[in-house]
Order: sequence, then structure tokens, then C-alpha cells
Amino acid sequence: MFVFLGGEGRGLLQFHVLPAERWGIPADLEKRGFEPLLTVPGHSGWDGQFHFYIANDLLLQKDTAQHIDAPTYRYQRIGLPLLARGLAFLTLGDWVSPLVYWGTSVLLVAAGTAAFAWLLASVGLSPWLSLVWALSGGVQVTMLSGLPDAAADALFLIALACLCARRLWAYALAGTLAVLTRETFVVAAAGLFLFQAATAWRAGRLFSRSGILGLVPMALPGVVAILWQVSILLRFGELPSQAPGVAGGLFNFPLQGWFETLVGTYRGTHPFAGASVPSSEFWLQPMHGVLIITAVTACVALLRTKRHQPAMGIVAAAALPFALLATMLGIGVTAFWTGYLKATSFLFVPVLLSFALLPRWGAAVLGSVITLMLALHQVAFWNRNLSDATIGANQYTNIEFLLNRPPSSFPERLDCLGEYRSNLRLVGIEPFERRAFFRAALGRSARYKLRINVTNVTSRPWRYAQGDGSVYLTGRWVDPVTRELVSFPRPSQIGEELKPGESRELPLIVDVPANAPRADLIITMIQVGCAWFSEAGDPGAIRITLR
Repeated sequence: MFVFLGGEGRGLLQFHVLPAERWGIPADLEKRGFEPLLTVPGHSGWDGQFHFYIANDLLLQKDTAQHIDAPTYRYQRIGLPLLARGLAFLTLGDWVSPLVYWGTSVLLVAAGTAAFAWLLASVGLSPWLSLVWALSGGVQVTMLSGLPDAAADALFLIALACLCARRLWAYALAGTLAVLTRETFVVAAAGLFLFQAATAWRAGRLFSRSGILGLVPMALPGVVAILWQVSILLRFGELPSQAPGVAGGLFNFPLQGWFETLVGTYRGTHPFAGASVPSSEFWLQPMHGVLIITAVTACVALLRTKRHQPAMGIVAAAALPFALLATMLGIGVTAFWTGYLKATSFLFVPVLLSFALLPRWGAAVLGSVITLMLALHQVAFWNRNLSDATIGANQYTNIEFLLNRPPSSFPERLDCLGEYRSNLRLVGIEPFERRAFFRAALGRSARYKLRINVTNVTSRPWRYAQGDGSVYLTGRWVDPVTRELVSFPRPSQIGEELKPGESRELPLIVDVPANAPRADLIITMIQVGCAWFSEAGDPGAIRITLR
């Protein structure tokens, strides 16, 4: 989190849920100074913002629902907001602050790791193996971004440990909170109910008083999950699965979503990214399939073994239906790396437990695969979630984010203007960071947000194009002594067409070059593939010094 606050988080913990102005901020939170990180109309932010809003309005009695993309779908995952509210109460808080909300996830993951370590030790394995789950990409990214998935995994791990310790009502409580945190765990709870019923049947006590009473706590998570879904239906008039953009995109035939995404990744026809697939997908996608198939195999082996019962049988009974459900994830999940990582992080549990059944060479081979998988998860996590503010600082460079329109709606190219004159006026300079301590502690260079009033003083309009011909606001860092080019700041889109004589204020996010901290910044317009305005004799360019 420290690294996040020194980059994407801009020094404020509230930004860890990536709130976006597109949805607005609930009135109560706005009064407390909560504000969006992403201010362009086309950026949706991330799901954590909605769960944070719910945590501060558990009954949705205020204006919260108006600021959630799919209220029923988000509201069904009430578990993490409920627990965060409980922690706020225990700490005498009158609201769920960003620290309390994030701290709830951290505490749950710590407790889940301890529960998993106990399960591993119970079958003779090293408890340190629990760190594989805790450090997996799905757990780390959801804990960092305020999503409920890691908390759900942790709660179900606690439930499994309670069940193995024969604490049935403790299992019922933790299992119920897990299915209320992520609804897919209801299949794991159903698997355990059937496993316990089958065990009672084989012992000849299924219909005895003790057998029936023993199944009551096993049924509780499923019963509560059903009642919660019904209550949402009665209140909102639709089930969470019927929310717009949800139905049909999350599940498919076994392995179809994974296979389509895998093939698209390598052929340049990715369902969402096309040919612009991040390089990490080329190794994360195959590993995703390996994890699912290995988990299914491990569950079958754990169910068939006579060793270390009942722990292995209990874990396998829960994980097998969960793993089979994971094979049916649709491209709405498999096409996004965070989607499939957080949906399948729980599958490390049966895979790691199966080490107890393997010969030494088998454990070495599987251990090598798991180690490679974990290393790849960490590389992707650090590159894509802990980099230096790639989302917030770059939001003005993307036309789709800026105008909420796809690039394909603009011309492929435009002719060169032929005249390159502008009137640029520096309106203001402000630190991009809200708290510079974290950035400075990480040794990162200073970052500023410049407000530039841009006027088109030519006789031709400035427009955006997919290729050559686009007009941007940008700049060049130059050495004041040698006049050599040092680097370029990120460009800013002008947005809609800027007609002759029109003015518009544009933001420009700039980083002082670490290798040349005394360089000057020349702020200018550019027409891609044609000319830099400043080099074409434009008198409107601005030269400033930043430190």
C-alpha cells in the first residue's frame, strides 16, 4: 500500500478504491471530503468504490444506489461492507473510513492465512505454504483495491478450519459471511452440505436426531444466501444476475471462455484488447488454465484418498464444485486478468493440500509450477497495479476516457494543417500528489498538474484522429545549457473539435525528469505526423522551469 500511495494513490488512502466521477459521490461521503481519483467521463474506476459506498449506507436508504453501476449485483456482496461497518463500530467511528475499510480486508486476509496454515499443518505440510494463497495475484490486487474477493476467500478458509475442528456453528457463521461476500461460494457450501449428508448416510444416522441437527448449521450459508437473493428481488424488482451487463457474460460452457480468450491473446483477436494485449497475458492466460485443471484433479485425488480424513475430504468437497464452476467462467471474467485471478485464487487451497499425497518428485514438479505461477502473478501485479500512477496520470491521454467515445468513431487520419499557431496561457500549477511524503520516500521525481488555456488562432479546426493528423497538447523537456532534448511529458487530448478562435482549458500532467532535474519544459501543441508547433515558429509556446 505504501508503494501505491507513492504512485496511483497520490498520497490519499481513499483513492485505493479508484473512485470515478462518472458515478458521482454519495452526498454523505462528499461532505467528508471524499472525492474521485478519475475525473474524466469515460473512466468507470473500479468496483471497490461501490462496496465502500455500501459500507457507509448498509440499508441503501440514502442516495448511494444512484452512485453504483449495478446496485443489485453489488448489494448482494454485502459481507465485506457489513464487517467493515462492524469494525468501525468497534473502533468508535461514526463512519467507515478508508483506513477502516482497507484494514478490514487486511485483517481478514491475515486470519484466512492463519486458518489455511492450520489446515496445512493438520495434514503434515508446512504452514508457510499458506503464503502462496496470500501472495497470489488475485488476493493482492483485490485487497489493494477494496474488492471483496480476497475477503470472501479468507472467510471460507476460516469456515473450513472451523469445520475440520468440528465447530459447526462457527463454520455456519464464517460460511454465511463468505457467501454474502461473494455469492459463488454458495456452491462450495452446497458441496459441504452434500458431503456431510453422505457421511451421515454411510454412518446410518442421516435421519436420526443427531444427523438432522448436524446438517442444520451446514445448510445455514445456503439458506441465508437464498433469502438474501429473494430480499433483493423483492426490494429492487430484479435478481442480481439480471443486472445490466451481468447476465450472459460471466459463465459459459466448460473452459470455453478461457479457450476463446487464450486463442484471442495469441492471435491478436483478444475479446476486449484486440491486438493490444499486455505482455503479461501471454503467460498468465496459460497458467490460468493450468491452475483450474490442476485444482479439479487435486480435488478428485483428495476425495479418493483415505489419508488425513476428514480434513482432505472436507476441503475437496468444497473446492471441487468451486473449481468446476471456475471452468465455466465466461469472457466477461477470463478476458480481464484481475477477473480470472481473483475468481480462482481459492483454487490454490486444494492444489497445495494435495502435496501431502504426492511422492517427493511429484511435489517437486508441482511445487515448481506453483512457484512459477506465483512469480508471474507478482510480476504482473507490480507492473500493472503498483506502477507510477498509470491510470490517474494518464487519464487525459486517452480519447475514449476523455469523451466516453470509442476511437473508431473518429477519422483514421487527417491532413496536415499547414499553419501552426496557438495561444497558450498558463493558468495554474499545482502538485499532482495530495500528500507528497510517500512519493518522496520512494525517491520518485516530483509530479505536477498544469492548467493550460489553449486557443486555436489558426483558420482550421483542430481534431482528434486515430492516426496521423491528431492535435495534442504536450511538451518537451530540454537542457537549458546544451538545449538537448531530455524527455517528453505525457500528452493531453484536446477532446472535441477546437474551432478557430475557440479556447479550452486543458490539464497537462508532467514529471520532472529524474536524470535532468534542472531541465526546462517547453509547452506546445503538436500535430502527429506533421509538426511540432514550437518548431514551426509558433509564438504561443510556453517555457517554464519546474523543480
